[in-house]
Amino acid sequence: MDVGRFDDRIEEVLTEDQLHAKINRTYLGLELRITFDGLLNKGGAQLVNQEGIVIDVHQNTLERYWELRSLIHKYSRTYGTNPIMEEIKEKWNYSPSIN
Repeated sequence: MDVGRFDDRIEEVLTEDQLHAKINRTYLGLELRITFDGLLNKGGAQLVNQEGIVIDVHQNTLERYWELRSLIHKYSRTYGTNPIMEEIKEKWNYSPSIN
């Protein structure tokens, strides 16, 4: 077995795990922000959940949403599609506010 190839594979797995962990942290942060925005009646932007319920969220929450989408896109582009990532990505969708 080629040691160099083995080392490269270990590094690839560690990098994938680090990105996956960052996605999980960002997702948790997004869920917390959405919850608090709902409790505190924050507004400025809207996200729609899978059931079609529109949630008013603060602009900073929307930025976290786009950060999560970007991380998932990077993951999919680098490592291919992953059902867990797709499920996270599809949980919330951006809905432009109509004011």
